Amino acid sequence: MVKSKILRIILIVVCIVIAILSPTVFYKKITTNSYFTPQEYKGIIRLWHIDTFEGGIGSRGEFLSKRAIEYEKSNTGQLILICVHSIESAQKALKNGECPDLISYGAGITETASLAYPLSSLNFKGGNISMENFAYPWCYGKYAIFSLKGEIDLNNLSGKTVINSQGGIVAAALSDIKTDYEIEEPINAYVNFINGKYDYLIGTQRDVCRFQSRNLEVQMQPLGEYSELYQYISLLTNDKIKSVIAKKFINYLLSENVQKKLTTISMMSVNYKIYNSDNIHMQQLELSKTKTTISVFTPLSTRQQFYDNSITALNGDSEALKKIKNFLIYI
Repeated sequence: MVKSKILRIILIVVCIVIAILSPTVFYKKITTNSYFTPQEYKGIIRLWHIDTFEGGIGSRGEFLSKRAIEYEKSNTGQLILICVHSIESAQKALKNGECPDLISYGAGITETASLAYPLSSLNFKGGNISMENFAYPWCYGKYAIFSLKGEIDLNNLSGKTVINSQGGIVAAALSDIKTDYEIEEPINAYVNFINGKYDYLIGTQRDVCRFQSRNLEVQMQPLGEYSELYQYISLLTNDKIKSVIAKKFINYLLSENVQKKLTTISMMSVNYKIYNSDNIHMQQLELSKTKTTISVFTPLSTRQQFYDNSITALNGDSEALKKIKNFLIYI
């Protein structure tokens, strides 16, 4: 009887000891390398994206977010955080001293000229300062003229034309287009064009997408003389670790496999041909070489003077045409 009581006491004490020690032992076990290996933290890269012109279809910011997720999967501990800004919010944040590590932008965000660091392995004249590259396009668009009524003869446009942007005016002037024209906002220009108010529309790849969404058959001729529809990326950090990761992400974004995915947003690649006859209009735009652009760092006042001269040139002023040609960067 006494032995039985002693045995029960011993068993109870053993159970209590096991109950007390088990969580500690288990915790130590699951936190060893055999159960759990924490990710090695390397760096978080902040990338701001700003749309300064109409793209193709979908969101360029969302495109970047998807590429960031892909990049992170094969680069453990390297995180790319995408923040979408408006032109105004980005300029305000930069003015207040906030600065990302990378920035995706087009013409109009001139503050980057004093903030960007060189991209020594890349070169695109529209992103150069004193022969050194500070901005490189990861996608771009083009201007074109559209007709719903038949073939397009640029030397003999019969009817009225609507132009949907300042850049379209430049492209028309440099293509020596002679036409009775009006200037309207992109969506209004498109709607009025398909409703028959105009015979021609000077637009962009975004209009190709609009026509495709309505299954409209259109004639198109690329205006390859000019485009400023480049979405650039610039490096804004000189931190040793972050700059290495940021440059690595830029290289990933510009890689052939990623550039081929630009078809999902109907944009084009500077370095690769990515369209086939399944999308004949985008293929036509892609195959039409763009001859000129303006610097992405061009100040607002200079750009406005450039566009004003373009209107005068389109109206037949040869001196204004010379002025805009002297301002162009030949690519």
